Amino acid sequence: MNLHGLVVALACVASLLVAPARAADEPDEDMPGRIVLIRPSSQLFKFISKAATEFALPAASNDPTVEGGSLLVYDNGGSQSDTYALPASGWRALGTPVQAYKYKGAATSTDPCRVVLVKKRIVKAVCRGPGVTLTTPFMGEVGIAVTLGTDSKQYCVRFGGDEAKNDANLLKRSNAPAATGSCPTPAPPFSCPAVSAPCGSCGAGFCSTHVDTDPPNPICADSAACTPGTCASDADCSGGQVCVQNPFPPGEVVCCSPCP
Repeated sequence: MNLHGLVVALACVASLLVAPARAADEPDEDMPGRIVLIRPSSQLFKFISKAATEFALPAASNDPTVEGGSLLVYDNGGSQSDTYALPASGWRALGTPVQAYKYKGAATSTDPCRVVLVKKRIVKAVCRGPGVTLTTPFMGEVGIAVTLGTDSKQYCVRFGGDEAKNDANLLKRSNAPAATGSCPTPAPPFSCPAVSAPCGSCGAGFCSTHVDTDPPNPICADSAACTPGTCASDADCSGGQVCVQNPFPPGEVVCCSPCP
């Protein structure tokens, strides 16, 4: 079979992912990314952003020790996201005058972030436990937005960067340059109105069945970038490819590149 002509699909419609409401009272901080790690088996998410120049801390109106905050993590090329509440009770200010804010959570299903730190040059978080529902691989950039206060002072990073691993067991990326413009928002997931419907921004993307999820989820796969042979899971694929099913005879299951 000509893999360039491979189309893999199941009809499906994914729910629209809505970004949290924002106010524009304070400018967003677009951060470079040092490292991000997502390990589904350990229900672990962590990231570090470190910049050469200082970030602005929030104004008094967005003091997280009074207003609280949140942490959003999302797949900029897919349909999944996690939002972790960071209530005011978990925050404390560091230094006089204030040099940083630190959050310490309860490490529970409703409060999974053990630590979130916002300093003038470093923003980082470690979240772990059943409240972390992210799965890998990611189809696009790992979007992260730390929001402080109800008037929305945001610290944001998008991890493209250097990819060490992105499969069903682990996502690890590093050295992501700062994004330009406003903080990123989750991209709407694609929909599959019909079998073999095109999707994504690549030239040969078609709605496909990702076999390495339970239940199998829709995914946008590039039919021009598939590897000959069969697969049973993403572990059988390499180079960031995922295992997808062809519903047409003979029902091939092959490794294809996800399409953003």
